[in-house]
Amino acid sequence: MNADRQKKIEMKLKEKANNGNFSARMSLYISEAEMLQNNGFEVLLFSYSKSKKRKLPYDIFWSSPFDRDITNDVFDYLSGKMEHFPDVETFAQRLYLVAMKANSKQNEMS
Repeated sequence: MNADRQKKIEMKLKEKANNGNFSARMSLYISEAEMLQNNGFEVLLFSYSKSKKRKLPYDIFWSSPFDRDITNDVFDYLSGKMEHFPDVETFAQRLYLVAMKANSKQNEMS
């Protein structure tokens, strides 16, 4: 995958997470969708057409990237006991933590 294109995708996903979202819809090449799946995301084809389009619309989710394997550091970070960002294994896990923090800040403001 083109490094510039990968950065664009990551920036769009980070923007969504910073706004407290756990999903995004994007037009991706199949190889990009596979790369995201390999990086802990759930990636679902939104619609399929028999057209010659090379990119297809996908829904990308990072709402459950831990598979019940939440470490103590992650738990402490989410509960506010730890301030520094914990080490995580995948980009999806990182976005999950960003979105959770964004939602908790929005709830504090309400």
